[in-house]
Amino acid sequence: MPTTLKSIIINQIKSTEQVKQDPDEPDAIILQGEIESENDVDDIKRKIKDLLIQSKISEYVAITDPLENHKILIVAKKDAERLDSFHCHHCGMEFIDEIQLGIHQRLHLPF
Repeated sequence: MPTTLKSIIINQIKSTEQVKQDPDEPDAIILQGEIESENDVDDIKRKIKDLLIQSKISEYVAITDPLENHKILIVAKKDAERLDSFHCHHCGMEFIDEIQLGIHQRLHLPF
């Protein structure tokens, strides 16, 4: 993750969450506090997706780690697609294949 992207995310989330950087993993951002449910992880992921869209950062997306459901990964869009995670560049909604994404993206087109 580029340093500028990490700074944007940290600065934006600091206002709502406790954030620290992991010294052992320089690319990792840790949100401190208890995550009580999967909904909490989804809420944080939604905030990050919204931030990426607002900042016009379209080459990166936020996905749930396929190995650890309590972790959120911010990866290049191509890497996410290799993990079967396809994202709408208009709203950030996530789909499991390109067909569903294509159908969804028609909603954003004017008639």
